[in-house]
Amino acid sequence: MYLCTGCQLRCQLTVTSEDGSVRGVQGNRCKRGLDLAHRRIKTPPGPFTLRLRVSHGSAARVTARARLPVTPDVAQAVAQAVRHLQFAAPIRVGDVLVQDAAGLGVELLAEQEVGLRATRPRRQTPDSTH
Repeated sequence: MYLCTGCQLRCQLTVTSEDGSVRGVQGNRCKRGLDLAHRRIKTPPGPFTLRLRVSHGSAARVTARARLPVTPDVAQAVAQAVRHLQFAAPIRVGDVLVQDAAGLGVELLAEQEVGLRATRPRRQTPDSTH
């Protein structure tokens, strides 16, 4: 069972397959669900990483990865959903940055550390009383 990302309905699909081909799909409310079911059977899930924005960090972006492999259609939906998010430093390796990305149950974890941005000392201005 998986959540269809073909449209905004987000149907819960149950796919029956045999020998790499789809034998049946249940739960779809549109044709896109059928198409995605066929593509998912032919395209196995794989690792998914992306770069996310960081505020006040020693780096402008942090690399994140999905805890579990995802299919390309889910990866695309997740990337679209988190593209405007920004995370506050400090960030540690393994921190959960997003718990349920795009409502698809995808958890995004930090792959690298990002410390706080070093603050620059203030420039001293000449004393105006002299």
